[in-house]
Amino acid sequence: MEVFCTDFGLAPSFSKVLGWLLICNPEEQPAEDIQKALHLSVGSVNAAVNVLSQIGIVRRVTFPGDRRHYYSIAADAWQTAFKARLLSLQRARDLAKKGLAFDPTNKRLIEMEAFYAWAQTTFEKVIRS
Repeated sequence: MEVFCTDFGLAPSFSKVLGWLLICNPEEQPAEDIQKALHLSVGSVNAAVNVLSQIGIVRRVTFPGDRRHYYSIAADAWQTAFKARLLSLQRARDLAKKGLAFDPTNKRLIEMEAFYAWAQTTFEKVIRS
């Protein structure tokens, strides 16, 4: 999980939280239980579940009669993560295109844009199949 999270630029504690949510029982865990299980600070757990929720990998749920928030892996977590990767490919292409607007003959930018165009097309084919 550490490689997965660091690929997104996330702190190592995020990978611990994500890993825990993949193996814990029950699958919904309150932040306090995550903190105790992983020996992380309250701030680290809160940061992790908040960011992972914003990304769409973790979902926050509540139960009637319980005021705490529980966290679990979202049903479409991996599709969401993959789509985020596609978006990062598009952003890299856009960056190369902006550079090419200033210098259309820059070989490095041409190669960058071509590579990310290929990668984006390839990944989109995978999603459609």
